[in-house]
Formats: sequence, structure tokens, C-alpha cells
Amino acid sequence: MSSTRPGSPASVEAQAVRDRITTIASRLKGIEEEIRQRNTERDNLLLELEETRRSVAQIGIQVNKIFETQA
Repeated sequence: MSSTRPGSPASVEAQAVRDRITTIASRLKGIEEEIRQRNTERDNLLLELEETRRSVAQIGIQVNKIFETQA
């Protein structure tokens, strides 16, 4: 087995690998949070779009009623 005593080449290399893994894990966590935020923003926009569609439909109904009463 290779030596992993502090300061040995294997120990230094192992620490470098651990540091790299920690950095990558941190980046992944940041990306995951950004995806969550974007999904929330998307969901909110979809809700707003649906509300706008309903409002437009209501306006259309009212306009049709106006034209029907004037005809």
C-alpha cells in the first residue's frame, strides 16, 4: 500500500483530489439552486400567463355581449 502520511506525495495528491471534489460539489449545488430559482420564475410566469388568458377571454365575452345587444 502507498503511504498516506502527512506531507507525503500521496497525501498531497489525495488532498488535492478532495479539494477538487469539494469545488465541483459546490459548483453543482450553485447550479442546482439556480435551476430551482429559474423553475420558480417559470412557474410564476406560467401562472401570470394563465391569468392573462382568462382576463382576455372575459374581455372577449364582454365585447361579444356588447355587439349582441347592439345588433
